[in-house]
Amino acid sequence: MNDFTSSHLVQIYAAHSVAFSVCLLIFLRTDISRNIIYWIIANLLGTLGFVVLYFRGDEINFYTFVLPNALNFFGGVFRALAVMRPMTRRTVTRPDSLFLLSSIAVFMLLAVPQFTDYRLVFVLVSAMLVAISAAIAVIRNPLWSGSSGQKWLLAFLAIAITGFIWRLSRAYPFGPYSTFIGQSAEQYAGLVVLLVVSFFLQIGFMLLIADRLRRTMQMTARRAARANERSRQLVQRRQAAEKLASERLRMLNVLTHEVRQPLNNAQAALQSVLTEIEPEHIQRDKLWKAASRAQSVLDDITLALSNSIVGAMVVQRKQDPALRECEVLAIAELSRTDCPREQAGRIAIDTSEEAIFLAVDPILLRLALRNLLHNAIKFSPPDSLVKMKVEPDADRLGVSFQVTNQVAAAPDLDKISLPADSGPSKWPLDGKHLGLFVVSEVARVHHGQLNVKQSDEQHVTVELFIPK
Repeated sequence: MNDFTSSHLVQIYAAHSVAFSVCLLIFLRTDISRNIIYWIIANLLGTLGFVVLYFRGDEINFYTFVLPNALNFFGGVFRALAVMRPMTRRTVTRPDSLFLLSSIAVFMLLAVPQFTDYRLVFVLVSAMLVAISAAIAVIRNPLWSGSSGQKWLLAFLAIAITGFIWRLSRAYPFGPYSTFIGQSAEQYAGLVVLLVVSFFLQIGFMLLIADRLRRTMQMTARRAARANERSRQLVQRRQAAEKLASERLRMLNVLTHEVRQPLNNAQAALQSVLTEIEPEHIQRDKLWKAASRAQSVLDDITLALSNSIVGAMVVQRKQDPALRECEVLAIAELSRTDCPREQAGRIAIDTSEEAIFLAVDPILLRLALRNLLHNAIKFSPPDSLVKMKVEPDADRLGVSFQVTNQVAAAPDLDKISLPADSGPSKWPLDGKHLGLFVVSEVARVHHGQLNVKQSDEQHVTVELFIPK
């Protein structure tokens, strides 16, 4: 590798590193984040390390080897930190953190004089561990989910790892080389590959940041639209005052129907308990079945009262609930425990996340999920499984709650779905579908959606989507 060519490679690396850093500084004006700051620091360390590596000349000793490689290595560490999730108390147990800490431990072996002959091996292994840590971080960080830059970064991190493995096979004692840069064509080709991979890694990170800025703008626009909608509702509130009185009367009629009928059923169920007890001895199985029926009816009363009260509250208030950041998987688990004990075992909650936080009214969300589970249990065979799937939706920027149950025959979606314009004017006077009506109202006040779809010939899925 002659001096002229090496000089140009150094200039190309420094030029593209500075150019991308300037672009990131422009992003930093509108998105002050640690990701961008760490990547700029990585560019600075990498450029300094590359320049020192070139200008050390042919003299290679402990200090001229360790200093430039340390700059390049810690530049890679900051790149991995730039794509990782924020540090927490459990950070050390994450796979990306374990690989990053391992890379630092391997790199520190350069300070041991007895391992001087194997220093290139330690440099390449530590760099490979850093690249693996960055790849795992890109996959596991929800900030980059669905971004086009994620595919770029993963592809070129894979190329970088392959290159490090190839160079490792040529390093002493496996091969003849003890330094990454040298006079051979093989070393020169490895350096060119490193420059090309670095260039496309810069592009991938720029795409990650640009996509995050786009999503931030979407959420800002969504919040602005909500604010405008609330302002419009304030103007219309005076005109809706007269209509509110009639809506309250309709609500009272539904409340009377929903409470009176379940109470009559409860009385009949409790009377059946007395008839099942024979004069000589208590037949425990019959008594247990009768008591279970009574408990089921009482659960229905509780749910009917909750639906009626919450429905009345939503109709009367006609505004957004008091939202606060909640862990929705815990709320989903509470909604399962609200179901009758003998039915709760049929419900399986499926999620790929350990914790999902969302700004919601926890009481309304719990009641909505309870209604979805109640309908799924009611309209499915006794021994069938009811699945509740809770997962973030990166495309719609929110969280999806999906309840799927089996039905005896092909479902008629028109009989279980609600009108698209679900609001106080659509209050179900006959008491039918009151549970789904409450769920639709919970979705409306959270600016979400309630969707009913047929999964296959014998399964129906009801989805409650709430945006962030």
